[in-house]
Order: sequence, then C-alpha cells, then structure tokens
Amino acid sequence: MSGSNSTQKEQPIFTIADLNLMENELAKGEEYITYRLRGGGFLKRKNPCFGQGPSNPGQGSISGSIEHFNGVSFADEQVLEQVTAKGRQALFSPFVVEMWTRSGPQISKADADLEMQTVIKEWEASEQCRNLIKTLESTIVPNITKIISFGPGSIAGVQPATRRRQQKEHALILTVRRVLEERIGFGVSIPIYAQEIRYTDVCKKVLRELGIQPIDCFGLRGFTMIDDETLVMSHNLPIPIRQIVADIARPAAMYWKPEVPEADYSKPPDMYDADKDSSRTRKMMLEYDHVRIIGSSLSRFPYKDLGNRLKDSNEVFFNSTLYIRKPGN
Repeated sequence: MSGSNSTQKEQPIFTIADLNLMENELAKGEEYITYRLRGGGFLKRKNPCFGQGPSNPGQGSISGSIEHFNGVSFADEQVLEQVTAKGRQALFSPFVVEMWTRSGPQISKADADLEMQTVIKEWEASEQCRNLIKTLESTIVPNITKIISFGPGSIAGVQPATRRRQQKEHALILTVRRVLEERIGFGVSIPIYAQEIRYTDVCKKVLRELGIQPIDCFGLRGFTMIDDETLVMSHNLPIPIRQIVADIARPAAMYWKPEVPEADYSKPPDMYDADKDSSRTRKMMLEYDHVRIIGSSLSRFPYKDLGNRLKDSNEVFFNSTLYIRKPGN
C-alpha cells in the first residue's frame, strides 16, 4: 500500500468540522446544500426540502399532521471501502440528505405528562430497573458531567405501543442520571441532552419539565457535544453511531450495541445493520471494559442468539449494553 493510500485509510470519516458544516448548511434552508468531499473538494446538491429554515428543525406542532423534513443518512467505513475499490474515494461524503417524514403529536401535553409519569412509576418498580441500578452501583465509572441520548424516540408523536416503549427509554435515562448523581453527592446535577429528529413540540415541552433538554438540530449537532466526561446512550438507532463516535471522541462511558466478535460478524441476523462493527470501532473498544447489565439477555446470551434473547420481549435494554472507559485512557 502506498503512503498516500495508507494516509487516506487512516483519515477519519467523520469530523467535528464536517458535522458542524452540514448542520449549518441545513439550517440555511437554501436551494443547494454544500458537501465537503473526502478529497478536499466541495459538491453542491439540490436541497430536497428547499425552504426549511433554522426555525423548523423538528417542530411537528399540528396534531396528527405529517411533516416533510431534511433527514441525514450516514455512509460508513464499509461504504468508503466500496468506493475506494472503484477509485472514487476522493468523491466520498459521509452524509446523504434526503426528504423524510414525521408525524405531529398524537396526544396532548396533559396526556403525555400523565403517560410519562405512569411509565416512570412502572419502570422504577420493575426488576429490570433494580438490576440496572445494581449494575451501576457496583461499577467504577469515570467522571461523568453530562448524558447525551441519541434517538430515544418520540414520546407523543407515534402510536400507543411504540410510544410506550420510547417513554420507557426516557425513564431509563432518568434512572441512570439519578444513580450517577447520588453516587457523586454534594448536590451535583448532571444534565441530560437528547437528540431525536422526530420529537414534536409536545415531546419537547414534557421532556424539558423532566430535566431532559432536546437538542434542536438536524441530527448532527449532538455528536459535536460529546467529550471525555460524557455518557453516550443509544438504543436501536439505525445509524453507524459507534463509527461516528470512534472518529470524534472517547466518551467516559457508552450504553449501546455490543461489540460483535469478528468471527461471528457475518452470521445472520443483524438487527442493527446500519451500526456495523469496523476497524475503527474495534480499535476504540480496546480502551473500554464491557459491563454486563445484571439480568439482561446480553449478560446470558450472545448478541445474535435471538432464539434465547427474544424470550423476554419486554426487556428495555434488549440490544444495548454498557461500556466504561478503562483507567488511564
């Protein structure tokens, strides 16, 4: 391999500068969006939602309405390898902007408040919650000064069964914060930020009152907020979040998809096909210890052993596990 090709391979796919650039391009709402290419050049493409400006990254304010918006898909290391094999790596961009849709709120704020309080009480009384608390209390964690959740789902803009699962995701995040704050003591408050492109206005109002701050963005800004004192949380998010984080940060801890042994990677099924293991994620994970959540299916069975893992269909952390940065890293 030539020195030039080796440098290209080691060059990060995702950078803070490019994430900010794309957020800013989308916020302009102009007719064309500028993409920075891997080879250093720029490319302009038609804005699929021309006219959407900075005041509207995720409103969904009309009950039952359907809204079109700019959604960002991510190209990962595997895509880069494919274009490199064709000699087109200089034209590679990790972002693809497409027209997506989302629904407005399906319930009122009062109903969303009531549903969230009910779900929180049920979750906190559950064995799964107790097991999560035991896991956190028995684990030595680095200093954590903020929590960023990616894609926890809408708590007011989807149908009841899906809404309930996503409300429970938020209840879990609140539990994690409470346990971490109690361990630190001294009245310390850990902020929670949540990046979810399908939040409605109702979602945002309810969550702010619970102490969860929605990140108003087009799906990229939250990544630029990660530092070495962040707990990153993600569950069933259909993007290569681990590859993104591997390029831009080394968080204190992560709650997300488990690393799959390389020998098992090609075995079906992969419920997280968009969040693939890669050379970058494997290198990053050498710096972390895997902490199995007590009682979880992933503490007893491999990730791809769905036959056993699906026996508990109500498991809130079904596809996610915990990683803590090793001392000295």
